[in-house]
Amino acid sequence: NYRKVVQQDCAAVGLTSREKGDMLTQKRKCKREPVTSLGKTLSNCSVSADKFTASKLKKDSLPGSSLCPGNKDKSIEKYMLQVLKAVKAADTQKLFFHQGANNKAILASTGCALKFSAIEGKLRAGEYPGSRDGLMSFKNDLFLLCRSAFHFGQKGSAIFKAGEKIFKLAHRLVKHLEDNFSETDNLKHVETNGVLSKLHSGNSDHHQFGSNVAGSKRNILKSMGRERAIQRRGMDDSSADEDTDGDFSGKEGKRFSSSKKKQLIDLQSDISSSDEEDENLFEEQEDTDESEPDMETESEGEDLVPSENVDSSDGEILYPDFFCRQWGARMTKASMVPPVTRKYEVIEEYVIVIDGEEVNKRMKVALPENYEAKLQAARVKRGSEYSHLEIPDLKEYKPRKQIGVEVLEQEVYGIDPYTHNLLLDTMPKDRVDFSEARRQKFIEEELLWALNKEARKFTGGGKAPMKYSLEPVVQRLVDEAKDLSARNFCQAFLRNMQSRLKDKYVAYRKGLGVVCNKEDGLVKDDFVVEFFGEAYPAWRWFEKQDAIRSYQRKQKDPAPEFYNIFLERPKGDALGYDLVVVDAMHKANYASRICHSCRPNCEAKVTAVDGRYQIGVYTLRSVQYGEELTFDYNSVTESEEEYEASVCLCGSRGCRGSYLNLAGPETFQEVMKEFHGLLDRHQLLLDACAAGCPTDADYYDLKQAGIGSCLLDGLPYWVIGFAVSVVRFLNMERTQLPAEIIKTIVKERRLDSYGEVEMADAEVQADGVYNQRLQNLAITLDKVKYVFKQLYSDPTVAPPPLRKLDPAEVVSLIWKGENSVVAELLRCMENHLTEDDFVEFKQKVHEHDPPVSANVEKNLFVSLLWLRDELRKTPVTCLSRHDAAADVIHMYAYTEFFFTSQDYESFESPPLTINHLDLGLTFIHTVGTTCHEWKKMYNKDYVLGQLMFWYKQNSGDPGSSLAKARRGCLVLPDVSSCYAKSLHQDPRIEYGSRLRTELFRRMERRPQKQWPKKELWEFKGNRVLLGSPMMDAVRKRTVVNEEMMCWLRRQPVDFQGPWDDQRVANSEHFVLR
Repeated sequence: NYRKVVQQDCAAVGLTSREKGDMLTQKRKCKREPVTSLGKTLSNCSVSADKFTASKLKKDSLPGSSLCPGNKDKSIEKYMLQVLKAVKAADTQKLFFHQGANNKAILASTGCALKFSAIEGKLRAGEYPGSRDGLMSFKNDLFLLCRSAFHFGQKGSAIFKAGEKIFKLAHRLVKHLEDNFSETDNLKHVETNGVLSKLHSGNSDHHQFGSNVAGSKRNILKSMGRERAIQRRGMDDSSADEDTDGDFSGKEGKRFSSSKKKQLIDLQSDISSSDEEDENLFEEQEDTDESEPDMETESEGEDLVPSENVDSSDGEILYPDFFCRQWGARMTKASMVPPVTRKYEVIEEYVIVIDGEEVNKRMKVALPENYEAKLQAARVKRGSEYSHLEIPDLKEYKPRKQIGVEVLEQEVYGIDPYTHNLLLDTMPKDRVDFSEARRQKFIEEELLWALNKEARKFTGGGKAPMKYSLEPVVQRLVDEAKDLSARNFCQAFLRNMQSRLKDKYVAYRKGLGVVCNKEDGLVKDDFVVEFFGEAYPAWRWFEKQDAIRSYQRKQKDPAPEFYNIFLERPKGDALGYDLVVVDAMHKANYASRICHSCRPNCEAKVTAVDGRYQIGVYTLRSVQYGEELTFDYNSVTESEEEYEASVCLCGSRGCRGSYLNLAGPETFQEVMKEFHGLLDRHQLLLDACAAGCPTDADYYDLKQAGIGSCLLDGLPYWVIGFAVSVVRFLNMERTQLPAEIIKTIVKERRLDSYGEVEMADAEVQADGVYNQRLQNLAITLDKVKYVFKQLYSDPTVAPPPLRKLDPAEVVSLIWKGENSVVAELLRCMENHLTEDDFVEFKQKVHEHDPPVSANVEKNLFVSLLWLRDELRKTPVTCLSRHDAAADVIHMYAYTEFFFTSQDYESFESPPLTINHLDLGLTFIHTVGTTCHEWKKMYNKDYVLGQLMFWYKQNSGDPGSSLAKARRGCLVLPDVSSCYAKSLHQDPRIEYGSRLRTELFRRMERRPQKQWPKKELWEFKGNRVLLGSPMMDAVRKRTVVNEEMMCWLRRQPVDFQGPWDDQRVANSEHFVLR
């Protein structure tokens, strides 16, 4: 009663939370009333309140009291004992501290009961002294008990939920005791609304606890520092530049990385690290408002475990499962920016940007023989060896739905996954007639529809706010409810929303969308509209992406808005697979206004209409009047930044949290790392360059993958041969990847075993990887074809980029040539030996020139071994590491296969136009609103680099990337890196036992990885001599030469460097001339 009176008085005069606590404490002192907040807390954890009555909570045993030194330890111990009893009493189902009804419960009961008894015995024996160390020891033992309870059950089981409940309660109780502890003789004095009231605020009422959950989520997000700015697709309006409404000037999303998720949910870590982990997981807001009125209807804040009906299998919601619901990605206003004003030119057909003949060829339909039979086989996935290939989908021409008649363009709003789950958590829980599925349906089919009805008034007015409160929307549902049950539910829902003052129920503006305006709605499989735009060949589109990246190189902003989609020829077409990129940024129709949904009512698919492929939007189900039209973008990005910046606003159940899928070069790399490394790819290309025309078996494998003449025409035979090798690797990867994915699923989901569901999930993911790889291969072939068309009148005669060296060429490049390895060694040694010593050494080298005889390779091997031994005999200084040079010569001696690369002429592509809409809004101040021309330079090693990195398309200069990637593993280091060039920079060179050990380990365990740049090794960018012992091992499918490695390990290291100053001062062999 006193609390209610104080709360009413404080609310009337507008006092702060701290002032309320002071006032409440004063009233209690006046009435000599003991503090009872802890009793309330424990009573809400199913503990009988009479066990913790005010009479038992004496003032000398509470942290809010002043204690004399003699009573201090006993006071803390008494409080610890009450916390321990509360944890035990929270086991209402008697699964951990009593004998259970099943094996798991019995196991849990036995283990937890023993640990509980041990803690209780230590407490009564005084082993937890009244100090910081004693409190920490108690905390660690208690958390170890709770963690073990948490791990007994699988996710979603009764044991799991009970363990979760116990763990949270223990953390909350101990945390507040720890926060208010002082090392002085007395416990820190806190007001009555301090420790115990904080406990009460988190547990006294279900609605209050539910409110605190959202606040805790905000604290966690803030503490983890995972704020991400996002920019939504489709934010456009003719006057959107006026929509800078107060603070609502843009959008931002927050999300956890998968590595952070693993860190948060790893409850098996050492107890020494539990403090920091638990702080991150269960940090509660300390400014909880206790003055909230009692609710007439309780919300679902008590049920913290996600329902099994909620589809979260996509894995994009990255919050800890045991914390609360999977709240998902969240939009905030911290980094919101106004939407870009996009005014496009309305078109009625595809506009080809460049290379019209080639683009028209790719868009032309070529039906296979026996089309009907193959179509039927493709539908049932059996009956033909090509039944797995997609057959062209023939459609009759139908007029598109007209704007203003059957569909409307209007302002649309959506909710992020966080708000979606917040709404579910706020719904009244006592309505048994509203099941979980019914509540999900309420959000999707009633709340969002009503939201867009509200938003229609903003269309065309230029005043659409970036955020819109959901409370008026729910009030509209109350007013329009047709039956009493729905009205009561909405009224209770609205009261819950209004009572949770710390939570913000808002929707976010998506821009102009498309809404069904037909009173009787649209039927299933109804044609809506074509997706028109500018049609790019693949090579030209990725030139444009290179241009955008060149402007954005130093920017940390998210990627600009995009409106592109791939028009892919079906693999079952008579001419095979190929693709065209359709960009609706500048020229489009209203199809580009249709927004994304993870659970859409439409789909965008490639259909064949009047002999030409087009992208058409068709309904997947019946669409009701006023419902927004959506389709799943199924967009894939290779940019992790772009993926992280894409928060979905569809508001549907099972929302992935992002409208992009990350499938970049680092996705699903297990099989590729083992069987398709850099050296493996070089070997495949070498075999293709040495082979002749592709065989019938080669073309059969390509046809099985859906690759035909549309993609292969105009390519040299060796390129086709390389494509065959890549396809065969993809087929092998497709069979092995599911097993690797299963391992990841079992580990991430903490499963003891996997079943049909997990296996099906792995198969679907493997199919997606296969299709993405095939798409990247097609793009690479298109880029290579374009380069050869520019360089040769007949691109099919283009020479191969790799060629094996004959023995005479190898001798010239290593020993006898002007720029050979040995010649470079002599030039370096000349400055580090006395003149007489150098002349003598050079004479010996010439005497050991390998003779040109029948066995040139063996003669070169013998000469190199002699040179290696001579270098080992030469005294070493910190400026001349002859021992390191000897190791390099040793590697050259044991390399059996050398080859070189073929350079092509460099050229520039035709200029393309870039403006600020392509770059993003933030570039208006740097590039202005005018258009800029940009040309791409194709360097001499572009073709080889693109073929080696065929599986990724985000590198503007793949030749440069290749030069870095093959350092050490394919190109041996320069011997000049073993000698100092100048005294003006610190020339000391380290080559000690540690560095050599790391080098040998890398050569044996990671032979296809580049050598780190931080070491002493240097590599010339224009090396024509390719080959290494690691490449020989890949060719032979064996380990690196053991004889070579044994010699390297046996060599002593008598000089470490680089800081051996005494050796530098005493060196008599150093002369820098």
